[in-house]
Amino acid sequence: MWAVAAVAQEVQVGAFVRLDHYGGVAEERLYSNDRVRLTTLSQLEAYDQAGFWSALLEVVAHLQYDEDGFSTAPGGFTARDIDNLIRRAYVSLRFDAFDVDVGKKFVRWGKVDFLSPLDVINHFNVDAPALVDLFEGPRADPMVHVTAYPTDELAIELVYVPMLAPYLVTVDDIDVDFRFGLLDVDMGFRNRPPEPYEEFAHSVHGAISYTTFLADLQLSYSYFRDQILDIDLSDLKERIGTFHVIEGTIVPAYRRAHNIGLGASIGLDGWVISADVGAKFLADNLDGSRIDTKNPEIRSVLQVDHPFALGDQQIFTTAGVIHRLVLFDEEAWESEYSPFLESIIGSLHDRELFQDEPSHWYLIARLQTSFLREQLSVETTGAWGITESALHLAPRASYAISDNWSVAAGANLWFTLDGPDSTKVGLLRRDDAKDNVFIQTTLHY
Repeated sequence: MWAVAAVAQEVQVGAFVRLDHYGGVAEERLYSNDRVRLTTLSQLEAYDQAGFWSALLEVVAHLQYDEDGFSTAPGGFTARDIDNLIRRAYVSLRFDAFDVDVGKKFVRWGKVDFLSPLDVINHFNVDAPALVDLFEGPRADPMVHVTAYPTDELAIELVYVPMLAPYLVTVDDIDVDFRFGLLDVDMGFRNRPPEPYEEFAHSVHGAISYTTFLADLQLSYSYFRDQILDIDLSDLKERIGTFHVIEGTIVPAYRRAHNIGLGASIGLDGWVISADVGAKFLADNLDGSRIDTKNPEIRSVLQVDHPFALGDQQIFTTAGVIHRLVLFDEEAWESEYSPFLESIIGSLHDRELFQDEPSHWYLIARLQTSFLREQLSVETTGAWGITESALHLAPRASYAISDNWSVAAGANLWFTLDGPDSTKVGLLRRDDAKDNVFIQTTLHY
């Protein structure tokens, strides 16, 4: 990091360059070259030495080679390109009793590390090659973030997000086209999400945090445009007469929702126990009666962290359990569609909205340790989807050649435990088609 002194202010410039290679792993071909990517991240930070203001800009670009040849990102000037190019960009003002941040930034609420139900502000790239890759997965959002400090223990946060930026996720288009007797069906699902920042969100989030020496508490409420995929049936038409005719296109929707969350964390003699619980209700489907949107759900996460000594070796462990409860079911639907069409829509709910099972359970574990005076770090993260009968493993190791240069290798593997379609259900949205191994080298300064 370079520092340049100016009049009562300072500018810092930093960057890293990463070269990585991801290869797919599959039974029929064992290994394939998925991509080779050169990524650059440049960071410019300026701040007043008196601590009144600061500004941060992070810009990301990459050159990639895959089966389609060479490509660059950004590749143009669309809203998606801008979202990919500018990782963070915001200005901060610091006052005696409150802070104000304006711009594109991350705000993560909740006390657990995995899938916190309080963490609903920023959007996410679900198609990142690894669930645990915090660089390619989370995406910042433009916002106004105000934090007030009435006392040393109490913090009150308000966040306003003006624009919608949907989750990045690949969903296959689905066509249903057949004629049988007096039944004529010509319909489909088209995954055409809006580009980021094309639609207003006017999302409002608030949180109260209370911090003491022994415990942390957080209560949050959000009234927001849910950035996770939903469905719109307004173009779907059904006519029952001499012929039973169904036609139209189902398209993605991003609806307004309420989210209420509570998080707590306590430290006890080297143990840290954290828990988050949250309830999300679509604003116009509080009772689960609408067929054209997601049902309400409650998610709970319990996490335990503790370091263990194995001889001279220190091992940091994290274990957690996640439960997702979908309220109501298809029995609660009130629609004018026929039972046949309801069954088709229900299968779309199951496949794309992951609400086929009322209860989903996951177990999460992570082990971390280091060797060679912390130059070599080894980590393994595992997620067992009990309901979906699948196991996700993410082992990785990194070695610091110097203070500015490191190399790493790892894998992201999904094991189907009960049938070829079992991984298609649930929170993690992964299947064995995304199995991969990778190597990378990173230079930062």
